[in-house]
Amino acid sequence: PVYLGSGDFNNDGYDDFAVANSYTASSMSVLLNNGDGTYSDPHTYGISQTGYEIEVEDFNNDGNDDFAVRGNSMYMVSHGKGDGTFYPSINYSTPSGRFEAGTHGDFNGDGAIDLAYPSSGAITVVSNDNADVQNLAGAVTFVVDTPATTTSGSVLPMTITAVDEAGNRVPEFRGVVYISSSDPAASTASGYSFNPLDAGIPYVFTDADAGSHAFTGSIRLVTAGFQTVTVSAPNMTAASSAVEVTGQVAHLGVSAPTEVSAGQTFDVTVSAIDTLGGVAPGYTSTVHFATNDVIAGLPADYTFTPEDAGSHTFTVTLKTAGQRFVGVTEAGGTIAGGTNVNVTPLEATSLSLGSGAGAIGVARPITIVARDVYGNQASGYQGAVRLSSSDPDAVYPSDVALVNGVATFDVTFFTVGVHTLTAVDVLDPSIQGSVLSDATPPIPSTFAISGPTDATAGESISISVTVRDTIGQVASGYTGAVFFSSSDVQAGLPASYTFTAADAGTHTFTVTLKTAGLQSVAARDAISGLSGSISGLNVQAAAFVGYSLSVPNGADSKGHMVVTAGDVISLTVRATDAYDNTVLDYAGKAQFTSTDPLADIPRDYSFASSDAGSHTFSVALKTSTPNSVVSSFSVVDSSDPTSQRTITNFEVTNAAAARFVLDVPSNVTVDTAFDLRISILDAYGNRVKNFFGTLHFDSTAAILGLPSEYTFTADDAGDHRFAVSIATEGKST
Repeated sequence: PVYLGSGDFNNDGYDDFAVANSYTASSMSVLLNNGDGTYSDPHTYGISQTGYEIEVEDFNNDGNDDFAVRGNSMYMVSHGKGDGTFYPSINYSTPSGRFEAGTHGDFNGDGAIDLAYPSSGAITVVSNDNADVQNLAGAVTFVVDTPATTTSGSVLPMTITAVDEAGNRVPEFRGVVYISSSDPAASTASGYSFNPLDAGIPYVFTDADAGSHAFTGSIRLVTAGFQTVTVSAPNMTAASSAVEVTGQVAHLGVSAPTEVSAGQTFDVTVSAIDTLGGVAPGYTSTVHFATNDVIAGLPADYTFTPEDAGSHTFTVTLKTAGQRFVGVTEAGGTIAGGTNVNVTPLEATSLSLGSGAGAIGVARPITIVARDVYGNQASGYQGAVRLSSSDPDAVYPSDVALVNGVATFDVTFFTVGVHTLTAVDVLDPSIQGSVLSDATPPIPSTFAISGPTDATAGESISISVTVRDTIGQVASGYTGAVFFSSSDVQAGLPASYTFTAADAGTHTFTVTLKTAGLQSVAARDAISGLSGSISGLNVQAAAFVGYSLSVPNGADSKGHMVVTAGDVISLTVRATDAYDNTVLDYAGKAQFTSTDPLADIPRDYSFASSDAGSHTFSVALKTSTPNSVVSSFSVVDSSDPTSQRTITNFEVTNAAAARFVLDVPSNVTVDTAFDLRISILDAYGNRVKNFFGTLHFDSTAAILGLPSEYTFTADDAGDHRFAVSIATEGKST
């Protein structure tokens, strides 16, 4: 606690405490004395500023102790009701003071308690105007006028009139009144929640009230059933009004036409819908309209009256075409609703043209839009417009047809300056529009590249790069950097080059193209985006240097081309230059060799003009290759030994079994065992390692130990030995 004050707040003869809670909290607390040395739990009241000190005294002469809390720049005075509870504080602005304690007393002898406190270099005295009773002006109570019913959660309209003993309004009443309710869930429109120990919401009557004030959003009643709203004031008799609280409003229903024309005024009906889906007739809150149409005409905020019975019709004018949302929210609340309305544009009344600035000689897109009186695109407009320009050299179409109210075309200005481009409806000159467009001096826009039309692979050629501006002139002041590329991946291109003033917009470069056919060379400025190219450069092959050999066979994981002995292989022989281009006019003689002595290879072949440098031959390999050994073909020009080229990595497997070879000694001894070796061979003498056939044996002699049949296995690999002996002398098979 920051400060402690004491007084008998509930008139029970015991001193109670009033405490300023802390230097950071905007609150103070009251602790009532139980009379036995103990105190009740504190009741905390909100105050506008942090309290520095508390003075306790009867400031309004009603016989009840009050307290005054001094803050940084105000005194916050709460009048006691004599039962230990207080009316909400009334704030009085004062100069800033110091933290030291102040005091109170009747300093001017008028019978009212004043306040004093230390300030910077002085003492500040706050005089009590002693006007609490005078402000009543003879009023003794109030008349509280409210609707008989209200909807749960809606604001309650209420009129409070100060009256004298005869029931007459007292126009001179300037007192403070406090509004409270029996509804424990009641709150104010601004979110204030009632405390059962508070007197309620304070209001000080003014000259303009003349004794009667109408409140439109002072209180919300929430709890269903009959509730009372009470108005009280010091030295006056409290007055109440009974109100029946009906079902709570869940949302605002908003009904409107689904489609209207721009500028058309239409009705919007807003209804307060309760949780059961019905209209809540007691709704009396204020609603606010909003929309995503920034030029719409919307109703002002409106407070529902009992006569509305929960539903009211308004007029709205939407002007912006498209799907628009009309929303309604309760002022200060969370209840809302809305609906979508499709707004269609009106007929065209004007044309709008959009354009940016740019250099002369550059076509710039112009978008023209037909618009109605509200600026919407007149989508129904299908007319044609005639164009004109203040630039006599400008290039643009004479007439442009709009589709659904819009069209885009190009205009090219050729005179430097700001020009006007005007569009006028060809049938209705009142429909027109124009735009100002800035045409700036020409700027570099492209690279023009020139050079020969024919070239030989590997021979250098010269190309000239000229920088042209937007109107086709040489951009002699260009000093950008140019980078080269080509469709020929083997090309020898210039390094990047930065133009100098001495180039005057033109520079010659050397290029070497190496891939035969039609090629192109391109230049580009990576910074400005300028580019240009020369295409159709016909590159001829250079002189013959050798052959390129190829076959259609695929390779395995080891890179070997696996073929079967004797199978035909299509070998394509292509005469090439040093860059692997086909020499189309090659007429030399090709000679063939192979590492396989049994290979089928062509005889010497003289290329004809019809070959166009490439011919396919049929070849075959016949000798199977052992592991890691491969066969190859070689081709050489008969007049140039250096032209020899080889294709290798052929792995040859045996062909199908064609014959048996039996290997036995020419002389053997009767009844003595000897080896009989049987090999399975293909047509080319290769052992058939994948033979799995069954052999049947027969002999003209009495052979011992010879099987009648034998089936070859993978382990045999086409070769097997048998142990046999002959029982009779003589020649046997």
